[in-house]
Amino acid sequence: MPNEIAEAHWNYIKDLLLNHKIAKDKINLVGFHYKTAFVHGYKHGQEELIEMYKNKHRCTDNNCCTDPYEWEIKNGK
Repeated sequence: MPNEIAEAHWNYIKDLLLNHKIAKDKINLVGFHYKTAFVHGYKHGQEELIEMYKNKHRCTDNNCCTDPYEWEIKNGK
C-alpha cells in the first residue's frame, strides 16, 4: 500500500516539474528519492502507530499487537 500512495503523490509532483520544464533525467532521479523516502517515512508512521496502541493497552509481550487492527479485533474495540 505505501508504494501505491507514494506513486500517486509522485505523479502529482512529477507533473509540476514537467510543467516547469525540468529535464526528464533529473525528474527521474528525484522521483526515485521521493518515492523511497515516502515509503520509508510511511513505515516509521506505522511503527509509531503500533507503539501508540501498545502503550494504550499496556502490552506486556512484544508480539501481542504487531498489527493495531488485529489487536482491536481480538479485544472487541
